[in-house]
Amino acid sequence: MNDECVELAVSMARSIRRSLAAAFVIATLASVALLCVDDASAADLTGTYTADDGGIYYVQQSGNVLWWAGLSLDHELPPDLQWHRGLNFTNVFRGTVNSDNTVAGEWSDVSRGSTLNYGTLKVAIGNAGGVIQFTKVSSTGGFGATTWTRTDPLDDTKVNGVTSDIYSKFESVHKNGGETLLHDLKPYRDATVFYGQLITSGLDTHVQQGTGAYYETVTHEFPLVNYPDWGQADREWDAFACGNLGDDGTKDGDFDLRVKIDLNKLEQNFYALGWENHESAPDILAWKFNSTLAQDALGVSSHFGYLHPEAVEYGKPGECFLELTPPPPHFEFVPDSTGGPSLLPGWADLYSNSLLVNGRPVNGVFDRTGPSYPTCDFVQPCPYFASTADAKPSGIQIGNLTLIAGTYVRITGPLVLDCGHGITTPCFDDPSNPAEAGAYQNQEIHPVYSVDVLNPPFTPEDVGVHARANLTGAWGGTDGSTYYIRQIGNTIWFLGMLRDRQPSQQATSYDLIGTPQVAAAALLVGSPVCSSSMRCWMFATVFKGAITENADGTATIQGDWAGVPQSTSPGSTGGSVKFSVDVYRKAMTPLTMQGIYPDKLEKLYEPEDTTPPQSTLTIGKPQYPAGANQPFVTSATPFTVTASDADSGVQNVWYRFYPSGSASPPSYTSANGSFATFYLSGTDGLYEVDIYATDKAGNDEPAHVRLVYLDNTAPTITITQPAAIQYPHSTMLTLDYSVVDGQGSGVASFTPTMDGATALPDGHGLQSGPPAINFLTEMTLGTHVFSISALDNLRNASTSSVTFSIVVTAESIKDDVKYFLSIGAITQDDATSLLQKLNAAAAYRAAGDCKDADATYQAFINELRAQSGKKVSAQAAAIMIADAEYLIAHCP
Repeated sequence: MNDECVELAVSMARSIRRSLAAAFVIATLASVALLCVDDASAADLTGTYTADDGGIYYVQQSGNVLWWAGLSLDHELPPDLQWHRGLNFTNVFRGTVNSDNTVAGEWSDVSRGSTLNYGTLKVAIGNAGGVIQFTKVSSTGGFGATTWTRTDPLDDTKVNGVTSDIYSKFESVHKNGGETLLHDLKPYRDATVFYGQLITSGLDTHVQQGTGAYYETVTHEFPLVNYPDWGQADREWDAFACGNLGDDGTKDGDFDLRVKIDLNKLEQNFYALGWENHESAPDILAWKFNSTLAQDALGVSSHFGYLHPEAVEYGKPGECFLELTPPPPHFEFVPDSTGGPSLLPGWADLYSNSLLVNGRPVNGVFDRTGPSYPTCDFVQPCPYFASTADAKPSGIQIGNLTLIAGTYVRITGPLVLDCGHGITTPCFDDPSNPAEAGAYQNQEIHPVYSVDVLNPPFTPEDVGVHARANLTGAWGGTDGSTYYIRQIGNTIWFLGMLRDRQPSQQATSYDLIGTPQVAAAALLVGSPVCSSSMRCWMFATVFKGAITENADGTATIQGDWAGVPQSTSPGSTGGSVKFSVDVYRKAMTPLTMQGIYPDKLEKLYEPEDTTPPQSTLTIGKPQYPAGANQPFVTSATPFTVTASDADSGVQNVWYRFYPSGSASPPSYTSANGSFATFYLSGTDGLYEVDIYATDKAGNDEPAHVRLVYLDNTAPTITITQPAAIQYPHSTMLTLDYSVVDGQGSGVASFTPTMDGATALPDGHGLQSGPPAINFLTEMTLGTHVFSISALDNLRNASTSSVTFSIVVTAESIKDDVKYFLSIGAITQDDATSLLQKLNAAAAYRAAGDCKDADATYQAFINELRAQSGKKVSAQAAAIMIADAEYLIAHCP
């Protein structure tokens, strides 16, 4: 370290007051250290960073691997007043720290945010004014940030710099009569998670019928009144802070729910430990479980198992003051509409009166026409109510999720004892008096921080129904955690948040009088990254891995993880972990690191699918020309539709075909699943083939159109010569035939044969046209078959044959002699002797005198034999002898 660095370190150390957090001291000194090394990548990059995309980034360095979770912030609030970050985008990054002071890796948005992008990213490590800074070098996928600057860690246990646990926050929030929430509500457990059926709510006006042991027929509790906030007068801010004008001042600003608990979905060891590991928490928890009211709520004994959550109770330290209003003297209580900073998680967004529905704040204002009402955007789902009695039911709508009575939900909020239900004795919980502490109070989730709506196929009755093949969505752990998973191909990313969406609060439990007690047992006691007295990296684990499909329909995920250091938690360098995925794609079980991860993760809901699937048409063989825009095909050509959908999955594919230009195209044929094969039929000609796919969310893909020629007709073969007749042996025959394919794909090949051979014995070819075939010298007497086999370019085959015969007549044998004489094969005189014998034999034959005819032909044969090789060539003599013998054998 050089002298300038030493001086800078000393100067900065002197400026640090003892009152500052140790984490800030560490971060500051780390920044100085970065300036004092030649290689910036040697510094520990772990910490909290703010970026110019409006997000906050929690960075964890594990050796040469750099992880982060990046979450968007609401621009209307400072970061330390926002618990529910990441509603616009939440991304996970995993990269490698290189020796050239760069980090290169991949990133993906996960399903907590409203965007789902992914890509690559490379950043340079540097500093700005002595503070570590990343600068984007390159990226793909539309990554927005260009610079990241390390800042002080956020301490989410503090409000305005003061540590404020759940108990003291309740004490700070005032109600309409001036009393605090703690006057009526005694909190003893922060992030509590349970599942069940929403039976009624302050908004509902409809009857719903569910099925299953956790369902019942439900009816509305309250008539719907047209008030701007939740349809009820007591939902408004002035009602909560000061008492509704003209009212009795008893309204408390709640959004009332009634939920029938699904006892099969309580957290692990619930009946032994409650909603968390309370082994070292006050014994008063066990006493509450022994109370009749608690047992009613939890379904113990023969009771129904109802719980009464209440939401949208304003998390501000509300104050009222008197204001003179005309005409005097008239005074009204007027609320302080700002109310100071929010004090309770779940209310720290925008107007401090929101609960979360599937990760989105709902601020109690209906989206209605007019300039005074806000529009629904990504920050706020759209509450709606019926404009007529027959319209859709009132509730909250976000994407394809609806919060109305009958809905199966997961609810998170603090576990409290509500003392305001007819209890006239002071609401004291005296640890020295177990009977009094356990007998009188009404156990509730009050107020609700968040509601997750579980639509099919994630309700209990859908146990055998497949979810999307893609794992993208929100998953709930059996320990109350939420994991936001993104699947891209076979790559899996996730951000895991323990105890749902709020960070770790003070790890101190309180009795219900307010005396600090011993620290609650750690959620992850004994794990490699936790001590015995603290919760660690309560906010987020980040993961990247690969999914492998198994032969039995299940899958296996293997990858690496780290814990990012949000708030005051130290984070974790992580390691490797392996999960199994069930065949229904709705449950994940860690096969390793069971002490770190919950026993099981179950899918809660999926992002709304508005993207249609994509289908392709593959044309098999035969087709011609291969790959052409409008190929020729046959009815044996397979047409295969293959579709894919990364979101909800393909439900079915559709196809149809018909002659192009038809006035009335046929209906589509549907095939379940993502694959179908079909074949064309009909008369030959130009056809239109239409295909498209539909996903499980009902999105139809625009139809794809393809034109093809159907050609089932083989080439046409016409044989003119030879004809199916008897030819004299002396015939000179010119072959005459044609092979054409009309309007088809064209003739690919054809093969003519004579008696099965593609040429005559002397090598004479069988092409149509000259030269002529000399039957006398090139073919033998008897029956012959001339055939043609043809193929078009689609392998459509045709064959045509002609059977003919070669014979000898009394006149044709004379032509034999004349032919051989003409070519010099006979030199005996002018063949006069041979012709005289043939003329005499012909006369006998014509008269029916076969005896004398045969004798004369025999004399002809004898003369040829005598002259063979002399004045008659041996070949000519043999041919004529055979012809004469044919006439002897065929007389008359």
